[in-house]
Amino acid sequence: MKRFAAHYLLLPDVGFIRQQVVEITDEGYVRDVFPLTEEIESVEWMPGLIALLPENKIKNRKEKRIFMKKIVSPLFQDLSEAELDTLAAAGHLRTRQFAKHEVIFHAGSCVREIGIVLRGSVHIENLDLWGTKSILSSVGAGQAFAETYAFCGEALMVDAVAAEHCEILFLHTAAFTDARIEPALQDKLLRRLLAVSMRKNLSLSQRIFCTTPKTVRGRLLTYFSAQAARSGSLQFEIPFNRQQLADYLNLDRSALSKELCKMRDEGLLEFDKNRFVLKQLPE
Repeated sequence: MKRFAAHYLLLPDVGFIRQQVVEITDEGYVRDVFPLTEEIESVEWMPGLIALLPENKIKNRKEKRIFMKKIVSPLFQDLSEAELDTLAAAGHLRTRQFAKHEVIFHAGSCVREIGIVLRGSVHIENLDLWGTKSILSSVGAGQAFAETYAFCGEALMVDAVAAEHCEILFLHTAAFTDARIEPALQDKLLRRLLAVSMRKNLSLSQRIFCTTPKTVRGRLLTYFSAQAARSGSLQFEIPFNRQQLADYLNLDRSALSKELCKMRDEGLLEFDKNRFVLKQLPE
């Protein structure tokens, strides 16, 4: 028999109970539960919480742990499986799949969740009163979106749209103030979130640089230069098709396609769909 204790015990249909000791038999079944009122010998302290589940839910729980191991995002960097499980058990994590072009967050709505792309990609789009669409950024696997709106409580000024079939993990901002979550874990998440926001600012600044040139070619060259520097090669792929690239650079699609063909004919670059090769620097 073994004894375990934690700050919180989660019992189905009961909820959370503070500071309890759980006695577990060698077969893995619960023998007894009682309050932790004093120091007791042979009690192993568990970080986070202990969740007691019916046997028929153990399989689902194991599958969730396997899923947690697959989360790759700067926001969850260095978080242990136990810490992720704590967030999930407290109800602060959920996942959902979205079809291509499906809107994840609508402009004008208020959100309390941060989106993290597990699979696929998401476009952050702005649609003006005249129906002109601009793509502000492309969010790939492992990256986060809507974190600023989730914390500020302001209505969204943009749409978050699935650029392809994707799977999104949502982290509720209540996790940062929930007393059931260890302060050390909350502090770790806040520091990771700050780093993510700083990278997001750099990404938005890059778009400003790309849309500053007044000519179509100037915007294309600025964008391609940034992509080449990011990939460390003159050969790279971009996350946009032609219409999406035009929306990102605030250009007319026909004008963009015409300029790309001219640049190819002049030997500046080669391309095949979203794959590009820069051949020489312009004079």
